[in-house]
Amino acid sequence: MTLRRVDFVPTTRYQDVYAAMQDEATKIARGELPETFWIGDHATTVTLGRSLKSQSQLLASPSEVNVVEVERGGGATMHNPGQLVVYPLIRLDTRRLSPVTYLRELERVIIDGLAMDGIEARAEEGKTGVWVGPRKIASLGVSLIEGVTRHGLAVNVSNDLKDFALITPCGFSADTMVRVQSYRREATFDEYKERFAELVVERFSLAS
Repeated sequence: MTLRRVDFVPTTRYQDVYAAMQDEATKIARGELPETFWIGDHATTVTLGRSLKSQSQLLASPSEVNVVEVERGGGATMHNPGQLVVYPLIRLDTRRLSPVTYLRELERVIIDGLAMDGIEARAEEGKTGVWVGPRKIASLGVSLIEGVTRHGLAVNVSNDLKDFALITPCGFSADTMVRVQSYRREATFDEYKERFAELVVERFSLAS
């Protein structure tokens, strides 16, 4: 069964996307909706995960930027226009995946997508996200409620990296972050959006 796709754009507030995603995930858990993935980019927003350190990783005041506390793991994460975000809302039990294995699968999606442009990315043991050399190009954060995943992956494609100065992203300094256009200047957000949509469908859709 192919995953259903939901697109969103930065003009939709993060809080509204988050609330709709949570509502849909609950309905998927109840069997009322088919599994879905949400894909798009957000207006500039800082999300704070469950880590006790997440509050200390916020360097800006809430009056300067939209700040949202969420139930995913990890610390502070920055979202902004041009950063590709994919949220699969899927059941892990039907795929025989543990939460840790699921994270490895998300990392593989990112690594495969970047490899299409000759960008050699990797996961690093003990560090979250996906890395190119010493620089972090993508972030991961998920939660599992009633057997259904929430949140997912974020890949820096064409976004303004200066916004990361508002936080210490997941405990790393802001200048650790890098984007796809640092390696392939002509890369576009729309190109990566369609590429990653195909990769997510290919990896997580169930056989009919």
